[in-house]
Amino acid sequence: MNRVLIIVVAMALCACAVARGPDSPRVLRLSPEFPAVSTPRDAGSLAVAPVQGRGLAGQRRYVYVDRAAPAELRQAASLFWEEPPPAVLQRALIGALRGRFSTVVGPEAGVGADRRVVARLDRFEEENGGGRQARAVVAFEAVVIAPSARKPSFGGYYCVGAMIADGASSSRARAFEQALAAAAAAFAADLATGAHSRTSCEASSGAPSAPI
Repeated sequence: MNRVLIIVVAMALCACAVARGPDSPRVLRLSPEFPAVSTPRDAGSLAVAPVQGRGLAGQRRYVYVDRAAPAELRQAASLFWEEPPPAVLQRALIGALRGRFSTVVGPEAGVGADRRVVARLDRFEEENGGGRQARAVVAFEAVVIAPSARKPSFGGYYCVGAMIADGASSSRARAFEQALAAAAAAFAADLATGAHSRTSCEASSGAPSAPI
């Protein structure tokens, strides 16, 4: 009888394990916000082209790098972005530019715009380990092209790092929001003023992140 009971309990436990499966996927949502300036510039229409992503930066699965092996990109088993990072950067660029310019449209309404913003997402990854603080790193290159011009009228490379307070998914999302917003805002401000600011991938502080 005891033997039968043990078998029944074991089968029940196995059934629960199968129903639960591996760690449930966790999906991170990013919604960077940008304050508008009091008087947006009327500098013709700007259209943000579909943003392309380099390598793993274009995928929804969370990417991280151990500083002990900086050339190796790793992907988390169960952590994903709600949207592909290039789509998030595209939204961020539109939002940041609308805070500075009077007429900014997305790819769906970009035909006939006076200038186009063409961007490529280069890095969208967490750096951790190596005895240093964990940080979210966002880096992209963006140029502005007029239909009648043969070369870009403006361009730059923007890279920003933001500390990750702890290993919670919400903390990771918050850090990426901060880095993304800072990088997009720097590009929009530079385009409005014609200057080239210095952005830094280095985060000032933070805490080691939990295993991903």
